[in-house]
Amino acid sequence: MDTLLPGVRRMTMTNPTDLIHVEAELLKSGIALEEQGLKLLFAEMQALTALIPGQMATLPTEDETEEGFDNMPV
Repeated sequence: MDTLLPGVRRMTMTNPTDLIHVEAELLKSGIALEEQGLKLLFAEMQALTALIPGQMATLPTEDETEEGFDNMPV
């Protein structure tokens, strides 16, 4: 007899290491799903850069940034 009340079952003994393995598998599958989403996003970004005209803007170097501050009044 597995049920005490309708819809309620007895608790069974579980090995804690089994639960850890189940949790690890869950995390692994979650990370794999995140990776798929990021790969798709990266592919979309690459496709958009091929469609949008222009060139990549380069950020100023640290020296160029410091040169801009040299002209500031004190």
